[in-house]
Amino acid sequence: MKEKVLKNLAAHKKGCKIAGIILLALIALIAGLVIYKKTHVEAYVQPVYEINNDWIFQYGGGEGTVSDSAAQNIVLGTEESVSQVFVKEGDTVAAGDKLFEYDTKSLELQAESYDLAASAAQSQLEIAQKKLQLYQSLKVVSKPSDAELQRRAEAAAKKQAEQEAKIEAQADEKTEKLIGEVTSTLSNAHVKDLEEQIDAAVKKAQKEAAATATPAPTATPKASASPKVTETPKASPSATPTVTPTATPTPTPTPTPTPTPTPTATPKPTPTPTPKPSSNLTEAEIQEILAGLVSGLAEIQQEKEEALSSIEIEVDPEVSGYTQQEKDQMVADQQSQVRSLQNEVDMAKNQAAQERQKITDSVVTAKLPGVVRTIGDPADPPKDGSAFCTVMSQSGLTVKSYVSELNLDKVQIGDQISIMSYMTGMTSTATVYSIADYPATEEYYGTGNPNVSYYAYEATIDDDSGFELGESVQVSSLNTDVEEKIALEKGYVRTEDGVSWVMVDDGTGHLTRRDVTIQSTPDNTVVQITEGLSTEDLIAFPYGSKGREGVKTTTEYKYSLFNF
Repeated sequence: MKEKVLKNLAAHKKGCKIAGIILLALIALIAGLVIYKKTHVEAYVQPVYEINNDWIFQYGGGEGTVSDSAAQNIVLGTEESVSQVFVKEGDTVAAGDKLFEYDTKSLELQAESYDLAASAAQSQLEIAQKKLQLYQSLKVVSKPSDAELQRRAEAAAKKQAEQEAKIEAQADEKTEKLIGEVTSTLSNAHVKDLEEQIDAAVKKAQKEAAATATPAPTATPKASASPKVTETPKASPSATPTVTPTATPTPTPTPTPTPTPTPTATPKPTPTPTPKPSSNLTEAEIQEILAGLVSGLAEIQQEKEEALSSIEIEVDPEVSGYTQQEKDQMVADQQSQVRSLQNEVDMAKNQAAQERQKITDSVVTAKLPGVVRTIGDPADPPKDGSAFCTVMSQSGLTVKSYVSELNLDKVQIGDQISIMSYMTGMTSTATVYSIADYPATEEYYGTGNPNVSYYAYEATIDDDSGFELGESVQVSSLNTDVEEKIALEKGYVRTEDGVSWVMVDDGTGHLTRRDVTIQSTPDNTVVQITEGLSTEDLIAFPYGSKGREGVKTTTEYKYSLFNF
């Protein structure tokens, strides 16, 4: 029995040794792989010009639809007018023939109004940009505790109560002053039953104020999880205050002068009471004054209610702090507002430029050969949004496409574009004859940026043989004169805390981080690099185990187990 136990023990020890050897071998293998990976990993880099998507800056990079309904529709703006027309309905015109002439005075006014709109939007944009910078610089804290949320709520409630009390006091002061003035006026006029009439007017004002007041639920301010720099608790509707009329002052009788005493004592004469004169105001005048009192009290009450409802309580971000999620959401929302305001500025400037171009080209000409379908009366132009002048084409097919607002200044009337049929592969050129003045409201399906507006433009197909109505075609610009720009796929650019950067070769064969400035492009998958990078730089993919500073670089692409 003892020998069997010893034999089993020896076998167990042998098994443990084998397991230990295997474990050490695995550890050595893993360590070797890690060391090999660190010492042999290389990041693939390539010149920026090889992956540059600068073609997107040509306005014609999209799709179009073939149509036969070519027409030149000219709609007058609300402030535009026409001085004279040169055609009548039914006339046949060639491209370049005069149609009508704008009244330049109205165009100048319209251009100035767009300038004012652009200036106003620019001011709002600058404020929004400063706000964005503030949000990006906010300190990040952990999620507030329940005690912190309660403290915020109590602080907001206290601030609101203080502001409400101040507003109430101001309203009471105005009320007392108004009642005092009316009381003094009627008292000097010796109006009968003054106190009763003043009291009746005050009660009437209170009744009217109560009837017109809009009650709202009482709001308890509290810190919200949603990211907002300004927390605006709703003002609690306070009941219409009971206005205590100022009591009619009792006139102090003027004391009768005491005669200079003489040696002979003369008893004081008993003063004879002077009878109170009657009112020197008519009943209609008195009622008018009292009606003014009611109206004035109602205005004070309305001002107070408006002031109470407009109370905003701000929470100091440096005191309360925001979580990373709240900060990111605030930055994203503010960036969206900045983009929207930038679009407003660009649109207003573009509209002003269009109006000034109309002043320069005050005589409107036909953009395509055709027949004048409609021409309005300068003295009575359409006011329902319909075209003042319409010229219908009599020459072949047309193509309609879209250009982003970022490239709107690159397309002009008379430009040529290239089109290719997706069905047959047929190609042709087309001449642009119409560009929309306003962004398209219909959906544009393309590789477009959803934050950018698109404008429709139309062109007559120079040789429409091989093209069919309604078919889709590829559209490209024939204008190759594009200044050097860099546009990279978003995967090559990382953005953290509002700072964008790329990984490039530092000139010594190692990766380094380089901060860059970016902006949106017509393509939602691509961003433009405006500063910090050249087309000759060697760039690497900034993610994975190789997208780190200090990693060796190579221009020779190699696939291996450690390539990602």
